[in-house]
Amino acid sequence: MKVLLIDDVHEVLTIGLLQAGWEVDYQPNLKKEEFLHALKASQPNGVVVRSKLNMESTHLDEMKRLGVEWIARAGAGVDNIDVEYASRIGIKLIHAVGANADSVAEHMVGMLLSLRHNLYRSHAEVMQFQWNREKNRGVEIHGKTLGIIGYGHTGSKLAQKLSGFGMKILAYDKYHPVLNENTTQDGGHLLGSNRLSNEDEHGLKQSKLGVVSNYDVNGNLISPKNPKSLTEEIRFTNQVKGVELEELKRESDIISFHVPLTDETRNWVNDDFLEGCKPGLVLLNGSRGEVVQLKTVLKHLENNKLSGFAADVLEVEPPSKMDDHTREVFEKLGTFSNVMFSPHIAGWSVESYRQISEYLLRKIMKYNDMG
Repeated sequence: MKVLLIDDVHEVLTIGLLQAGWEVDYQPNLKKEEFLHALKASQPNGVVVRSKLNMESTHLDEMKRLGVEWIARAGAGVDNIDVEYASRIGIKLIHAVGANADSVAEHMVGMLLSLRHNLYRSHAEVMQFQWNREKNRGVEIHGKTLGIIGYGHTGSKLAQKLSGFGMKILAYDKYHPVLNENTTQDGGHLLGSNRLSNEDEHGLKQSKLGVVSNYDVNGNLISPKNPKSLTEEIRFTNQVKGVELEELKRESDIISFHVPLTDETRNWVNDDFLEGCKPGLVLLNGSRGEVVQLKTVLKHLENNKLSGFAADVLEVEPPSKMDDHTREVFEKLGTFSNVMFSPHIAGWSVESYRQISEYLLRKIMKYNDMG
């Protein structure tokens, strides 16, 4: 068996495959325009990618012609791969769902606290010898209501971490309307550990499309009949109330997005969405940039509908690739002290870098054992 790796991964993956007797062709510095040439030269059974390349029909057709059986993505999502087309031609997809959930959740907690307590602005001012205590008075998150949209691996981890701050936590997930039988005193549903996550449910549905995502870190099949297999990857909290979207929008002081990019979720945050939210909302995006329209965010910051916005992702990444209109909106957002961006690094911690490769190694080995 032979694998071609065209992006940087932790050595635990390459070493593990070598120890299992695989031939490993590791080319992390490969340019995307060199991929097809490298593919022909290598002729692997599988290819490991991250974000370097958008794998569309041209790439997939050539991979199929050369005998590639599977693609493994070193990340949680597969939005840079044409999943339906890959399924149609019989190429399986493997991804490291849940491997970086702790990292993303911690990152979003940090962004939220920085916004509410003016940490970024006050640091910059102090370094300019400005001592503006009243201007930088913080707003506590204790006692506030957090709404999580997408209660999968990262959404549930965020709930777990913020539940210790004394927040009321609501969650909406379209693909998991059936919660466990526990209810709150007011009759609302509690999200418990016997639920499949957003990504797992999505994975089960995509199994028909050939996406190998419905295995936990130990290679056990995740299914409604085997929910305990989720406990290795997900630790749910019983302090979260499952609600419908309109209630979440109406009640939340803070809303955080943790959904995959699909036709349903693209441009989810638009004028209609924010008009239904509480005035003074703080909006967080730890999912994909195209879920949130930045022009809408700018409009609602200017009219004070939003009191803060933080995102680890952008509609166009990196910002140097933005067209003139998008760049203008982005630069205007940069003038607000209650706006914060980071360069798509929430899921890219020292620990998750290794864990992603560990997950992929287990799933690749499991898939090929089954095959």
